[in-house]
Amino acid sequence: MLSAPALADITAAGWTLETDLPGGHSGLMASMVDQGGLSCYWTSDGGDVPLWYGQMAMDEGTWSATRAELTAAGYTESDEPVTATLLGERWGDDNPALANVDGVTFYVSQPSYLTSMVALQ
Repeated sequence: MLSAPALADITAAGWTLETDLPGGHSGLMASMVDQGGLSCYWTSDGGDVPLWYGQMAMDEGTWSATRAELTAAGYTESDEPVTATLLGERWGDDNPALANVDGVTFYVSQPSYLTSMVALQ
């Protein structure tokens, strides 16, 4: 899911891979996992911004409905950092972003993390 340089950066920073997916504002990622998606969540002892990654298969019809729902909830569309990124509102350290490419929807807790996804490079 993540590029080798991104994994090396996470390791070098000493981040901890968590096994329990937290709830809260990132309920969208939790719902993706409930529907069979994959997720990764790292934290640091220093309280830095947590790294949240998720992905799940999503056909064009489902993605269109999801995009409409998220846009109605306040997400905005941008072409940064990848084309057709959906940006959520910042909430504390979270600034969620999603992109759908080739039938896969990717979720990250910060828009810049999308560039760490192998499928989006």
